[in-house]
Amino acid sequence: MDAGFVSTISEALRGEVDPEQRFDIFMAAAYLKRKDILENTGLGCEAEYVGCDVPMGEEALSRGTGWLFHRASALVNSIENNDLAEYLRRLLQLDCVCPSNFFVIEKLWDLLPDDPEDLAMLMVDLDLERALGPSAQEMTPECVLNLASRILNPVYGETAADFCCGTGSFAVRLALAGVEVDGFEIDGRDSCIASMRNEALGGHASLQRGDMFAVSEKYDKCFSNFPFSVRDFGFKEEALQTLQAQGCSDLPRFGSNDWLFVLQLAERTREGGKATCIVPASRLVNPDDAAIREHLACKGEIEAVVLLPAGLFPRVKGETAMLVLSQGNESCSLVDARNYCTRARGVCEMNASHIDEVMALLADCKTGMEMDDAFLAHRGDMEAEAFSLYPPRYLSGHVDVHNGVPLKDVARVFRGTSWGKSELVSHVSQVPTDTRYLELRGIEDGHVGDDLPYLVDVDSSQDRYMLKTGDVVISKVGPNFKIALVEVPEGQRILASGNLYVIRPDPEVIEPLYLKGCRESPQGMKQLKRASSGSSVISLPRAALDSEVLIPLVRRENQQKYVRSHRELEESILEHMKAIEQDRKKLADLIYVAIYDDLYPCD
Repeated sequence: MDAGFVSTISEALRGEVDPEQRFDIFMAAAYLKRKDILENTGLGCEAEYVGCDVPMGEEALSRGTGWLFHRASALVNSIENNDLAEYLRRLLQLDCVCPSNFFVIEKLWDLLPDDPEDLAMLMVDLDLERALGPSAQEMTPECVLNLASRILNPVYGETAADFCCGTGSFAVRLALAGVEVDGFEIDGRDSCIASMRNEALGGHASLQRGDMFAVSEKYDKCFSNFPFSVRDFGFKEEALQTLQAQGCSDLPRFGSNDWLFVLQLAERTREGGKATCIVPASRLVNPDDAAIREHLACKGEIEAVVLLPAGLFPRVKGETAMLVLSQGNESCSLVDARNYCTRARGVCEMNASHIDEVMALLADCKTGMEMDDAFLAHRGDMEAEAFSLYPPRYLSGHVDVHNGVPLKDVARVFRGTSWGKSELVSHVSQVPTDTRYLELRGIEDGHVGDDLPYLVDVDSSQDRYMLKTGDVVISKVGPNFKIALVEVPEGQRILASGNLYVIRPDPEVIEPLYLKGCRESPQGMKQLKRASSGSSVISLPRAALDSEVLIPLVRRENQQKYVRSHRELEESILEHMKAIEQDRKKLADLIYVAIYDDLYPCD
């Protein structure tokens, strides 16, 4: 796309229309002008409309817009697609006395080319859509479309579908490559943009308004960047009924509605075909979704998972991943592509070289080759990880825990107080009280510090967050997790902050100090890191700490032996530290000894 043309169009739109509608207005002008040329309506003569009864204000007539108004109105009225006709009528304010949006059409009409083929290419130009308005934030990033295209590798003669196609960005790419593609979008505005592009693409595409769950046809290649975390009332029940009617039975219970889209995508993919979709990375590890991941993996429908760089989707918080679906898979290729990108001025992108590297990882992974950023997970591997599909879990190496039991079997785990910063500040006391507050900075070298802030007027609602002697606290955020064993002084209370997990051991089963030692050990730290998720912020989910972090439960006498040895060594370390501190003081005083001896020499 010529940068000069984009600049000219942007200038014509600037200040005239709502920024949210700039691309819509451009598309309307290009669509109507192309339609007028192709239909040869004969409405192009301004003189034919002199003196016509134009339902517009004097301002419009003075701007000479009346002839074009009639021209556009006639074109809109001839559109058979009622949704599109109504969309254009509202967008251009054709029923208004003074349609301010329509005034811009006259500007664009003269700037647009007169060749219908050139107009068609402008209508399907995705770079132009990204340049003209905020809707670019909602579009699937070009690099993600490139990666999906490389993975799917659609060829001439195959059928393809873009579910939840938005304005048709991926469908447009396939159609321009000569692939027959259907696009389905339920949103009214996006489906109208897609419909206009549909006409520009000719017979290669069928982009229409429709619910992907109402589609029964199967395709060779499918793609979907569906909306995440849909919570509409009744959606899950209706979608499940549709899937079951299509033969998708015996589905286990699962938490996130995102898996409904994944299941439908798998159902709509023909045997021997392939599909890709984007999902939040949390769906790959969330315990509530373990059963549906197991269901898909055991059916052999998950071919690969590519963990994408954080920040590719401007309006998505957290990590995202690309699922690759096909049939008959005995294993799953897991690729961590978080570092295959460039970042500049807050923008994250994957260039052609990065995509080549990801494709090479996917290809080499299938051979079983050992790599730093890819792992071929067989069903036994996935079963050992509770069917987590989060690549870093497998790349950090397996942790073999002797007689390992889940933490929840030996202790109760809960978060600290839900108080925010403002609530905390309102309770801080400048004079000593019987209540203290423990936050991350209060933990040093595995111990709770003495200089904790005092609190006042703490009501009984916070009692459940008060620490007890023998509790173990651990930071929620990593990767350098802080851990401490709590000893509450007599007559004092300590309130745990919300960025801490409190582990309350069962004294009949495990020694608190032994539990702390398990978590502090290299093996324990490795488990914590493997159970964590996130790229910019590494966090430890409560469910993962409860169920996936294992404790080597040795005999009680061995635990007590550990506690005795630990305390003896800790006392020895303290004595050595005191001796070191004394020697440091002596070292610092040596210079004064030398000066004193020089001033007062001995006879």
